[in-house]
Amino acid sequence: LHLIQRHHMESTTIIQKIRQDIKRVQESADHVTIASDAIESFVATLDADEAKKLSSVVGFPLKFSSVEDEVNFWAVLDILNFGSGFRVPLHKATGKGAYETICFGLLGMHITGQKLDAQFMVNFNLHQIQPFFGFPVSEEKEVRPALRMDVPNDLRPLADHIVKVLNQTGLALMNHACASLGQFVTKTLKESNRNAATFVQKMIKVFPAFNDVASHKGSEVHIMKKIQLLAADLYRRFRTEDPMFDFTDIHELTVFADNVVPAMLRKLGILRFSDSLASEIDQEKVIPTSDRETEIRAVSMVACDRIVEYIKEKRSDLVDFDAMRLDYYLWTLGKKDDAFRQFPRHATRDTYFY
Repeated sequence: LHLIQRHHMESTTIIQKIRQDIKRVQESADHVTIASDAIESFVATLDADEAKKLSSVVGFPLKFSSVEDEVNFWAVLDILNFGSGFRVPLHKATGKGAYETICFGLLGMHITGQKLDAQFMVNFNLHQIQPFFGFPVSEEKEVRPALRMDVPNDLRPLADHIVKVLNQTGLALMNHACASLGQFVTKTLKESNRNAATFVQKMIKVFPAFNDVASHKGSEVHIMKKIQLLAADLYRRFRTEDPMFDFTDIHELTVFADNVVPAMLRKLGILRFSDSLASEIDQEKVIPTSDRETEIRAVSMVACDRIVEYIKEKRSDLVDFDAMRLDYYLWTLGKKDDAFRQFPRHATRDTYFY
């Protein structure tokens, strides 16, 4: 029996494991529920042209020396795609959100010729945060009468996360004799035989910052936001240029659960939060990693799977609208539409997964 169970575990893909875990969370959730009637009205009124337009490919207006160099840029961008819980203090300090802050830093590095390689990552330190990413990590405070000192500010934990992720990623690359994340990703893609689940599995074994596992009522919950996002980004950007990027199972990815997608679903009436959770989010209170926080992400993923299923049933004009495209659509909507952009999102700061 043990051997049979082990074989079953090995034959279950990481994407199937994610779906098993999020379904278990949704079935036992205390704070987040799905409103099926709201899914039906969302799907019925979804504008097909807008849905296709908002989920279309966006690139960067940059010159790269090679495909591997550009792959490296996307991979570093996605492994650093976190900090959403610091949105409010970032906007106060710089006028930018978390994603814009990371993009700003990486675009600046690329334009000035800074190599985003393993050596740079391993040596990256706190003093480089402000010059590269443009936000302060300390503030001057009066600690006692007539004595002012620099003390860590609200953004210091975000800076610490960025340093930690770059350092540990650089170290992992060196341990695998790779000069850059782009080199490792390219090698892994060749070994993955156009299978996104295999690519995800191989990447999370090596890079802790991609291995997005939450917890709910004592059980592990695989979510894997950033590494699924990287698979999707690479597929969308490069699949017409090299078949290595053309994953045959791309439609099996889940949405990339952060704090934008759950907020969009809540605004649409598809997700309903308990009064206590809704109240804390609306008051911009920080929601630490916890069962409640796992429910927000996991149940939003289940809701999106149900939306995709319903679209397949009811909308013949949106036949290719899978979870990946739904995610890009909701995320873009959350950035471009004022009513959605200003809607409160949950803020979790003790994570480098989103």
